[in-house]
Amino acid sequence: MRLPELRAVRYAGLVVIVAACASKPPPYTAAPSPAPQAAPTAPAAQPQQNSPSEASAPVAAPALASPPPQRAVTATEPEAPCEPAQCASDGDAARSGDRARAVEMYRHGCDASDMMSCWRLTQWTRESEERTSARVSACKLGHSTACIDAATAVSPNSKSTARVLTKEAAEFYLLGCNSEQKESVPAAHKGFACVRAGSALILGEGVAVDEKRGVSLFQRACAIDYVDGCFQGGKHLLSGLRFRNDKLRGIKLYDRGCALGDPSSCNNLGVFYDKDLAFRNRRRALDYFLTACDLKDGLACYNASVIAKKPAPWKLRKLACKYGYKKGCR
Repeated sequence: MRLPELRAVRYAGLVVIVAACASKPPPYTAAPSPAPQAAPTAPAAQPQQNSPSEASAPVAAPALASPPPQRAVTATEPEAPCEPAQCASDGDAARSGDRARAVEMYRHGCDASDMMSCWRLTQWTRESEERTSARVSACKLGHSTACIDAATAVSPNSKSTARVLTKEAAEFYLLGCNSEQKESVPAAHKGFACVRAGSALILGEGVAVDEKRGVSLFQRACAIDYVDGCFQGGKHLLSGLRFRNDKLRGIKLYDRGCALGDPSSCNNLGVFYDKDLAFRNRRRALDYFLTACDLKDGLACYNASVIAKKPAPWKLRKLACKYGYKKGCR
């Protein structure tokens, strides 16, 4: 090993001995320039110990995570006993074995505005309030029979044919007449509702007098072959002083009633042709009298005997007596 040389150096009057290494120091090289760095990011939080001065500071409780949202729980709806449009027929099928099940089906169908279900419910429920409610619902849905029953129920003297209708009863009859004709509802029931509603309008029973509308309801009843509509319309239009057009309409209604087999329409039209100065026609009058006589109307047989030469008047009077017209027995 080589020892370093000792050299004496004078510095500021002092002699300093400096050890010089035999080997030369490595040449100085510049430090490489630092590579560009990305923008500093905040260091991740590291757990730290509290300093003595912070030891007594209270530590905040960690925030609790919010609970996950709860799913709404809904009650399962009970299964419907039937499809609304099929409830009436399904109830009819179940009725013989399970009346309660049938009533449940009718009730479900009625709640869904099925007309026949409501009508069936009026017939099979044992609850009077439910029966009344179902009857009104069936009427409003177009069941003419239900309207007649509803009107009868609110009429004070329901057994009297000469009763005065209440406003509510008249409205039920109007609903029954205005309802669309259903195959499941007899046409005669709608015709009856139209005649009762028409009479109410002409007489002002429960509603304001409206003669024109009342006659139109008679015509509507006659159009569906309800003979009393033909009779009532003809009677109203051919009574008193009337315009020619009214008389022509009355003749048409009476003639339709006669064709449907109503002897009263035939007889009254015969009287009209015999008495009315503008339309007098004895031959035609006799034809209508004889038609009514063939339908066993004693009054018509007697009327025919008054103006007839053939058949013999006495034979017609004999028929009148036979059919209950006492004047023909004299």
